[in-house]
Amino acid sequence: MTGFVRRSRPGRALVVALALLASACGGGKKEAEVLTCPKVISAPDAARVSLFNPGAGHTARDVSVSARIDSADNKCSREGEHGVTVFSEINFYAERARPTTESASLPYFVAVMDATRNVVAQESFTLNVKFLPAEGYRMLPAEKITTHLPLKTAAAGDSFTLIVGFQLTPEQLAFNRAQHPQ
Repeated sequence: MTGFVRRSRPGRALVVALALLASACGGGKKEAEVLTCPKVISAPDAARVSLFNPGAGHTARDVSVSARIDSADNKCSREGEHGVTVFSEINFYAERARPTTESASLPYFVAVMDATRNVVAQESFTLNVKFLPAEGYRMLPAEKITTHLPLKTAAAGDSFTLIVGFQLTPEQLAFNRAQHPQ
């Protein structure tokens, strides 16, 4: 079973069991297996999020907080005979438009996509940002996510991709596409 564990603070963890991946990969000889790790990418249209002032429009002047995925990286280790444990570290950057904005909640997701580009597991998380009185922006402590991939062969890890992105409303998605065309 695929599962995600989030450890953003010591002693705090969230475990969620998701879809089975074991049937997605072929077998191989144990002694010939080489551990491979999925790559991690930011979702192209969801690597940024803008929160708009309540009751305002959806233009750049209406933004109260904006954030982006600054970087994401993976490391892997074997789990049992064939499984792979993926340790992801995701770094976020956030800024506020006005000093009166003290905090923001930024929902994001981590998904596992197979070689045929099907999402086989996904979990949502919330990043809570608290701005200090004098700061306009903040590099946030890394979010650490552990993903368990129960594969028939540890060499199949690189046939998967981890995708990280913000959970966007239709207005936020349209804003991103207008501000940052691909």
